[in-house]
Amino acid sequence: MNLTPEFKDFAEARDRGLSASEVVELMHKGGLPIAKAVMGYVQIYHVSLMEADEAVGSNAVYREVWEASKRTRERLAETCERLKRYRERRR
Repeated sequence: MNLTPEFKDFAEARDRGLSASEVVELMHKGGLPIAKAVMGYVQIYHVSLMEADEAVGSNAVYREVWEASKRTRERLAETCERLKRYRERRR
């Protein structure tokens, strides 16, 4: 996945030696909402969406929002799984 320009400064911060946690905090200070921070984490660290969600959401700066949205994320995951099974049956 290519790095989009909006995440360039955060990738450079990683390259300068900031820890992943510090980069997440920098994204928060930069005003990124949690969804954007997760997408940035995916691009910067080349991890799965689930890994990025956990890494960003478990950071203290985003934890409250992440915990509040837990049920919504679970429903989304369930819906994606149902869609996947539906598509597999139609093949």
